[in-house]
Amino acid sequence: MAGKEIVSELGAEITCAICEEHFRDPRILGPCAHYYCRECIERLAAKAHSDNKPILCPECREIVNINDVNALRPAFFINRLLPVVRAATEELQEGIASELHHEHQRAVELTTEAAAFCHTCNQYSSHLFERSVSAHSVHEGSSSGTLPDTNYLQCGKHGERCKVFCRECTKLICLQCAVTGHVQHRFEDADAKCIKKCKNSLKLQLKPVREQFAKLKNAMQKYEERELVIKNQVSMVANKIHQAFDEVDSTYLQYREATLSRLYQMEEVKVKAINSQKKALEVTVSHLESLLQLGDEFLDKGPGNELQSLAQLEVLTSHIRAFILEDTLQLLVEPRADPNIAIEIAAPIPANVTEEYCRLYLLQPDPSHCSASGTGLLEAETAVTSKFHFHLKYANSLPCSEEQNISVSIQSSVSGPVEAQVSYQVNGDYEVTYTPTSRGRHEVRVVVNGGEISGSPFQLFVSNRPLRISSPVRVIESQSETDGLSEIDGLTMNTDEQLVVSEKMKGEVSIWEKSGRKLKVIKMGEFIRCHVRRKPFLCRPTGVAVDKEGCIYVADNYSHCLAKFSKDGSKLLKIICREGPGNGELDSPGGIRVSEKGEVMICDCANHRVQVFNQTLQFQRSFGRKGTNNGEFNWPVDLDFDSSGYIYVSDMDNHRIQVFDADEKFVRSFGAHGSKPGQLGQPVFLFVDSENYLYVSENLNHRVSIFRTNGDFVQVLGDEGEQESKMTSPKGITMDKDGFLYIGERGNKRIQIF
Repeated sequence: MAGKEIVSELGAEITCAICEEHFRDPRILGPCAHYYCRECIERLAAKAHSDNKPILCPECREIVNINDVNALRPAFFINRLLPVVRAATEELQEGIASELHHEHQRAVELTTEAAAFCHTCNQYSSHLFERSVSAHSVHEGSSSGTLPDTNYLQCGKHGERCKVFCRECTKLICLQCAVTGHVQHRFEDADAKCIKKCKNSLKLQLKPVREQFAKLKNAMQKYEERELVIKNQVSMVANKIHQAFDEVDSTYLQYREATLSRLYQMEEVKVKAINSQKKALEVTVSHLESLLQLGDEFLDKGPGNELQSLAQLEVLTSHIRAFILEDTLQLLVEPRADPNIAIEIAAPIPANVTEEYCRLYLLQPDPSHCSASGTGLLEAETAVTSKFHFHLKYANSLPCSEEQNISVSIQSSVSGPVEAQVSYQVNGDYEVTYTPTSRGRHEVRVVVNGGEISGSPFQLFVSNRPLRISSPVRVIESQSETDGLSEIDGLTMNTDEQLVVSEKMKGEVSIWEKSGRKLKVIKMGEFIRCHVRRKPFLCRPTGVAVDKEGCIYVADNYSHCLAKFSKDGSKLLKIICREGPGNGELDSPGGIRVSEKGEVMICDCANHRVQVFNQTLQFQRSFGRKGTNNGEFNWPVDLDFDSSGYIYVSDMDNHRIQVFDADEKFVRSFGAHGSKPGQLGQPVFLFVDSENYLYVSENLNHRVSIFRTNGDFVQVLGDEGEQESKMTSPKGITMDKDGFLYIGERGNKRIQIF
């Protein structure tokens, strides 16, 4: 697009509707998604406050609540358009558009290389993504896109050639940098072996970029559909306006034109918002497409020119990280413009046509103003009829006065759809009744006016029984000093319905009959001593798990090992003992689970993540990092799966449970620090039963809290003490096939059975 066309097409899109100048720090105002300069919003809020009036959006007149202007989300897509338009404007003003284009093409070789070497910057540069590089001296590549002399790769600080690649910083450095500023980092010679490792790493980094690119590209069709819906809605409302005024005295015809004018203005604003967002989407898709193309070119490189390739990788990686961290990309996936048309009559309302006038702006229920409630929306029992209600409202929050065409679907993850009966009650209220036939997770969707109501889809959990647990039926505890239980951490059930217990301070994993007789002891030190160089050598087993073949997996948080034993524990089949933060390395590992696919998931506590291995303990992937945001952890201890493959992780020092779907994407979290029912005090080990009840042992509260897997609190077991039903530092939890619950206690050195 030529500079003149860019200014013509996009100039209006980057102009603030309040100050009528190019945006300065544009912020998204609120639910209406219109955006203005931060300073303009501040003045708008200050004036409304001084006039003691609500803050209204200047375009759609929607009431907006603003507590802190700085907390409003930046309009990143406008920020991306600004440099494009500004560069084009400068180009026109200086009259050197063709010359600048020529300089840009000369400066950056777009043949097979991701970047060119800039003598001004003294490094490989990302000028491919910049709008103007005419002021820099850029080395032109050869016809093959390679540099003739790698002496250009010199350290700007020490003047030495860069021959070492830092894995942490993803950049070439000189030897002096390696032994000074990068002494705590991992680095290696910049050779073909290093390139191979970098390619494997780049493949993983490009995966989320490819996913985001596919989502945004598919979103283009949504914009076309949304614009068509708006135009159809406007046409329908216009017809209603004409019909209403045809029955009114000619005195009121002037109001018809005023009302129609407001209607078409509203259409213009909505279509303009869609086109603005669509242009931003096109720019973003173009950036991502270029990024993926360059990434694929790097992956396809053959041997040779390793220094040049690694220098370009630094630029490529920085752009990948920038896009991955850009959480506001999600704003482009869905069009912001509301398809519903709500307009009031620009006239006094005669008594004889009041009802007809009202219908002009109460045409369609607004899904975002509709809601659902009732116990049957979230939980039910098999073969028992359950019900819930949903409530339809118009855009002005008044209840719908007429029965609407709605759709309700209830889908079981196991047995398919469940038949639902929908009946209209009164004032926009509907009742849904259904009788589930299978237990497990169900998904409930309520669709009205082509959109899902607020909160949809809902997660429904169907169980075979109500949960009622009171006092323990039996206790397994020490009978002697030599043949008893010590401090318990992990606890699970093997394929023979025997208990597998990690006794941390003994450095042992023991196998017990449910009656309380010890069958076998696995002395961890005898197996893994040769794999650990630390002296004095100690073992502290924590998490334990069993796969479908009965093999036992044990995590040791002192030797930082993950070990796989034979079913009877007599043979060590596989072990990894690599301490550190890298892929496949562990630091104080905790709970383990084996998924239905046979993958071994382990909480890597001190690295604040969950790692995934295959059954031969080869690293596959990981998710999570240290922090308090969604998907981040602060010492994750244990994990488990529900019947749908959702993953539940105890985030100990954030005092919460985090839930991820089968693709390890964050879904929700629940829990808050405290000792009241439903609150958590350092959740440690957890267990999900076949009815999707979640049991969580709490380190600080000395109890086990029980939740539905949707986060609803059910009940508490125990409080601090030594008597039966009381607990001291409960840890591992498991359940046998008969539904008896086993809770291991580190403090009381026993297992209580409920």
